[in-house]
Amino acid sequence: MASYMTQIDELAQKMLDLDENTLKAQLGIRVQQISQDATARSASLESLDQDLSATPRGWILDPADFNLGDRFFKELNIKSYNLMCGELFDAQELAKLQTNFKENSDKAVALLAPILASQFNIALSLSVIVATLIIKTLCSATSAVSSATSQTICEIWKEKLGDEKDMPDREGAPVANSLS
Repeated sequence: MASYMTQIDELAQKMLDLDENTLKAQLGIRVQQISQDATARSASLESLDQDLSATPRGWILDPADFNLGDRFFKELNIKSYNLMCGELFDAQELAKLQTNFKENSDKAVALLAPILASQFNIALSLSVIVATLIIKTLCSATSAVSSATSQTICEIWKEKLGDEKDMPDREGAPVANSLS
């Protein structure tokens, strides 16, 4: 069996080909399943890989799954920005992410996902989806990824957050906090 970093890298390659709506729906499904049962199959990377392989193109999204995934992503996207671009995150780690971001998006996802999982105490399968959505957002915001610096990455990210950055924490938000 491949190492979990190799597994994340392979999953990231698959997920970067999916549209954001599909990723957010998958995120919503997993958040719901894990919040009901912290030991749920949905917490594992293997189940994420199987589900992505089994999801047909043109899959009709359940609006409830999409909305839950979208809300969960927005909340973690803000927290991720504050972690990565704020004082809490080591400049060396941000530089490492930037280097991976320049070289290959799936490598950036593979670096970011375990950080998000440990910092936010969420299942690795959730953090891989969130990291993929973050990298997709940053990639779509700039065509000059290769010339981006850590400062411009944070500026681009902040711009993409827009009004979301000022959103208050939601009480009663689903919690999916099982590490796999």
